[in-house]
Amino acid sequence: MSSSKKVIVALGVVGLTAAAAVASVAAMPWHGQQGIGASTAVQDAIQANDYNAFVDAVSAVNPDAVSHITEDQFAMMAERSDAHDAMQAAIEADDYDAFFTALSQENPIAARHLTQEQFQQRVDAHTTHTAVEAALEAGDYDAWVAAVSALPHAPDIANIVTEDDFNTLVALHQARESGDTDTAKQLLQELPRNERMFAGGPGEGKGVGGFGMGGFGMGMQGADAGRGSDMRPDDAGFGAGIGRDGGHGIAGGSGQGRGMGMRGRYGGGLGNGQGAGPDSS
Repeated sequence: MSSSKKVIVALGVVGLTAAAAVASVAAMPWHGQQGIGASTAVQDAIQANDYNAFVDAVSAVNPDAVSHITEDQFAMMAERSDAHDAMQAAIEADDYDAFFTALSQENPIAARHLTQEQFQQRVDAHTTHTAVEAALEAGDYDAWVAAVSALPHAPDIANIVTEDDFNTLVALHQARESGDTDTAKQLLQELPRNERMFAGGPGEGKGVGGFGMGGFGMGMQGADAGRGSDMRPDDAGFGAGIGRDGGHGIAGGSGQGRGMGMRGRYGGGLGNGQGAGPDSS
């Protein structure tokens, strides 16, 4: 794979808003862009607290995954989705007090460890993520280069990722957003197997006790793979996730090696696993 392709996978996908609750893993065969969290229907069902719709939506993506989610677990996801909405609004408003209040209700332990500096990192990451996402949506290469270059430790993106490479990245993003899983899968399969985990996009937060502290999560949107890179996540993910073997869950950001989240935006789920789950494969 060329160096530019590698950067697309490792950096470019920062704007992909992450695909599904975590990529393909040994325990549950979910692949980044094909992940359950990439489904708008799944997200809508959680927000509407509609378990039947959730089951239908998940089954359309991965029938085997449904057996791992009980109605009680789904109810917890829906409840935590509301809490995350409050945290998301606080991040967008750069309101530390509001974020602390919402996090305290969701995860008091994580709130006790939260500092204003850590919160500001979330705000800055969200700002950067929004700029990258907007550039992808607009197909604006120059804006994308400027946005990604703002990331910590970013290389000279313009000299690594060509405009043609960027167009491929945009196509992958559009396929995922439109629900065209066949095209997304085809694009994903073009990547070497050991690099597909990076196609999951940025995690919304990989954290301590569920609160996002840092890391570049990969996986089922929030993506959030078992381990993150040194890029900052966008927003705070929370919740241990529903999974097995400390593996990857349907909802919630990763909590220090626990489950992974659906775009890191739906907090929670039931924290089954305590150890670090297997990496995406």
